[in-house]
Amino acid sequence: MFWLSWGFNVSEISKHVPIMVNEILTFLNVGPGKNFLDLSLGGGGHTEAILTKTSPDGLVIACDRDSSALKRSKVKLSEYNDRIRYVKNNFKDVDRVIHQHKDITLNGAMFDAGLSTDQLNDKQRGFSFLQESQLDMRMDESSGLTAKEVLQQLSEKEIADLIYVYGEERNSRKIARAITDAKRKNELQTTSDFVRIIESASKRTGRLHPATKTFQALRIVVNNELEELRLGLLSLVSLLPAGARIAVITFHSLEDRIVKNEFKNASRLKRVSVLTKKPVTPSRDEIKNNPRSRSAKLRAVEVLEKING
Repeated sequence: MFWLSWGFNVSEISKHVPIMVNEILTFLNVGPGKNFLDLSLGGGGHTEAILTKTSPDGLVIACDRDSSALKRSKVKLSEYNDRIRYVKNNFKDVDRVIHQHKDITLNGAMFDAGLSTDQLNDKQRGFSFLQESQLDMRMDESSGLTAKEVLQQLSEKEIADLIYVYGEERNSRKIARAITDAKRKNELQTTSDFVRIIESASKRTGRLHPATKTFQALRIVVNNELEELRLGLLSLVSLLPAGARIAVITFHSLEDRIVKNEFKNASRLKRVSVLTKKPVTPSRDEIKNNPRSRSAKLRAVEVLEKING
């Protein structure tokens, strides 16, 4: 984790459209003078909305493990720089962020578990199966193994298990066999190679691209996304003060299940009060205007008592 204070020009401003902004503002009970954690800064849309509502002196601690996202948002949100503290940080390490900012009374925190449009559109990152790129998929480009390196290290069975568990892909064994054959022939280099391999082992059914679930599974493993989510939620529930609220947006069943279970467990222990008995979903108008929002689910809780810190 480190502070960000670059002086540079960024030609490309974020094109990401934030999801369920009004719902986030409502469930976090955002208002003037309040302070919040945005643990997935991304394109800066949620942070900007929170800063507008917390004017004139509310603060946002804006975190992301993607350096490019932090750079873009610092340009986009430059008019608010006196009310933002930027931190490069993984969600699971939110405890360090909170301890580093003990001088700030936090009124809530949010986390958006989805990929941003900027990440999908970046041809160097390897998140999208719709364009040629290196097979990378790391949210933090400065650390960890790339997607290609992960696949090179795994056996056929391990690849099959990965795709089945994290992608819920029925054709996992066939796809794993095709990937292993391609590895032997040194034919697994780029996202386009990866897509061709998957398509050779899996027929298209319905509107879903045959590579969708396998890309999801590999990205989850490369970035340790589910464990990051679980550990981050545990820290938030334990460290935020009584009355603070937590809102989380997820995009697939594996993420939503973790959030649901962690909030349910915390509620059973009388640590939080659940504000969303069922997940909140985007309105029809939002889905029409931003189709990528269609699978989003929001869950929220209010902290009843501070456990640690």
